[in-house]
Amino acid sequence: DSVVMVYSTDAITLSSLAEGSHTLKMVVADVNHTEYTNTEASATVNFSVDFPEETPDLTVSDFSVDSNDTLSVVVTNSSTADVSVTTGSTYIYIDDVLEWTYSWSTLSDQSFLTAGGSSTIQPQTLSEGTHTVKACVDPNDVVDESNEDNNCLEESLTVEADTTDDDT
Repeated sequence: DSVVMVYSTDAITLSSLAEGSHTLKMVVADVNHTEYTNTEASATVNFSVDFPEETPDLTVSDFSVDSNDTLSVVVTNSSTADVSVTTGSTYIYIDDVLEWTYSWSTLSDQSFLTAGGSSTIQPQTLSEGTHTVKACVDPNDVVDESNEDNNCLEESLTVEADTTDDDT
């Protein structure tokens, strides 16, 4: 319902259109803005703008080891869409061995299933030394995500020897 005058033969880009149906009518006019009336001088195009539905994006966003050598794994939904199922799992590997499988339905903290939410899983303490820790959230693709390539994180974590003085 708005008139826009374009004085060019370049392509026209429409931006910031609202979602829904639109009609674009193009008419060739002379320099005095008088529209030509022959059928070849005008065209009408009907089209629709549909925004894709937001989908969740689950990631393993961080690992840490606290002063008690307890491993923490942070699982995050970095999207603006909630996860609608609890049938997924998170797998945690220590030194290339699958040590823990967490079913989402049994987790006490399911905050990562909400948009922008995160949850911390603490599966175990780590022994002294360097360990390869890998965690994967939704590795079986139960959830349709905006990015299926960022579901796993792998890092080397080092647990230092206890340096407390026992000679007291």
